[in-house]
Amino acid sequence: MSQGADSRWGDLFDAVFSPAVLAGLTGFSLLLCLGSVVVVSWSVCRLPNDYLVTKQAWPRVQGWARVGRFLRNLLALLVLLVGILLLVLPGQGLLTILAGCLLLDVPGKRRLELRVMQRPRVLAAINRLRERGGRPPLRVPDARTD
Repeated sequence: MSQGADSRWGDLFDAVFSPAVLAGLTGFSLLLCLGSVVVVSWSVCRLPNDYLVTKQAWPRVQGWARVGRFLRNLLALLVLLVGILLLVLPGQGLLTILAGCLLLDVPGKRRLELRVMQRPRVLAAINRLRERGGRPPLRVPDARTD
C-alpha cells in the first residue's frame, strides 16, 4: 500500500470519528431509542387483551388499502434496517428491530408474534407496559387448546 492510500484512510478515519459526526450519531441514536420505546409501548398498549387468544386470518386488502399496506411495510423495512445497523452502531438496535417487526404486515407475522409473546419473561414485560398504560394484562391461551 502506498503512502497516499494510508493518508486517505487516515483522512477518512478522522472525518468519521470527528466530534461533530460522533455528536450527530449520538443524537440520532438517542432519538431512535426514544422513538423505539414510544412505538413499542404504544403498540403493546393498543393490543386488545384477548389478542393472544383469538384466531385471526391475515386480511386481504384491495385498492388504496394495498398502497397503505405497501407504504407501511416500506416504513417497517426501513426501521428494521436501521435497527440492524444499530446493532453495530451506538443505539438500541433490538428495540428498533422490534418496532419494525410490529409495523410489518405480512403473512406469518402473527404466528411468530404468538411464539415470542407467550414466553414468560416477554409476556411479563408486555403486561408491565400495559399496566403502566392503564390496560388489562394479555390473556394467554390454555395449553389444552393448542
